[in-house]
Amino acid sequence: MQKPAIRLLATDLDGTVMGHRDDRALYPEFKAVLDELRRSEGMQWVICTGRHYGSYRAFARSMEKAGVAPDFVVTHRLRVFERTQKGYRIKPLYTAAVLINNVRSHRRARRLLKRMHYHLCNRGGGVRRVLQLPHHFTLRFESEESATKSMTWVRSQVKAMPSLKVCRSDREIDVEQIACRKGLSVRTLAGYLAIARDEILTIGDGASDLCMLDRRVACHTGCPINADEETQLGVQTMGGHISPKLTLAGVIDIIRATCEGRVSSEIPEEKPEMPRRRRSNGRHSQSHSREKKHLTRSYILGAAVVYITVVVFASFGAIPFSGLIMKPFHAVFDLIEKLF
Repeated sequence: MQKPAIRLLATDLDGTVMGHRDDRALYPEFKAVLDELRRSEGMQWVICTGRHYGSYRAFARSMEKAGVAPDFVVTHRLRVFERTQKGYRIKPLYTAAVLINNVRSHRRARRLLKRMHYHLCNRGGGVRRVLQLPHHFTLRFESEESATKSMTWVRSQVKAMPSLKVCRSDREIDVEQIACRKGLSVRTLAGYLAIARDEILTIGDGASDLCMLDRRVACHTGCPINADEETQLGVQTMGGHISPKLTLAGVIDIIRATCEGRVSSEIPEEKPEMPRRRRSNGRHSQSHSREKKHLTRSYILGAAVVYITVVVFASFGAIPFSGLIMKPFHAVFDLIEKLF
């Protein structure tokens, strides 16, 4: 069996690369693994996180001080940042492409849901019970044979659509539209970097990571033992590696197992306990408070800029209701003239 060449590593942050303080002792080993893949395969590492940019920088500061830093970061608002010598800078082209692909994927998924529902109900045959919602439908068939035949057809339709989740229980087929932000981000970034699907390894630990732990996004997947049950079952179905180790130790194990061709999809029976978190001495709350103040200042500044722009246009009569908008200003000026 030929060993795969990993050119793009996509990971989650919380509970995957960073889970507890004991992970810090593994930073040198993790850095050595990344450096080796970067040297031999030209690999690039992207972190897809549900945090916003400021929260990510505060949370990952200790990791970056140890020299472990990703090449790209995708935040929860689908903003793509690239690491440079001076820090991180936003990539407008990549960010716009991810946002556009997210909107297009949402619309395509809705249209495909309607087409599949119409086909199965009117041409598929054997449908006994129907539940239809804008983003979800469930069909119950009269026999196992008709359910199996319809399931094969549905899987062929959603083959290139990671934002649609298909499940089957006895004679019922359930198709649901799910949020696929991380999966679409990885696919878009891989397209710009000219990286094939069989050269991508994705690692996560939660339900929000399932969209990128999918063979329609990456041929190689994995999760640490601390991943939830749904994620472990998803990785097992995709033939990925389920590591018996926690968080960062599990990530290192997944990378090595994938590169060495010793992938195991068996779910370990015994799950080790996560180390207890140490007291943060209020650092986390202080960081959260700073982020909140920063967002508040940003909103106030943005509102002030919009308001001033509207007033300027209204002073020239360039927008509707200009007279009504300028009345408060005329009243203030008249009051100033009377007083002074």
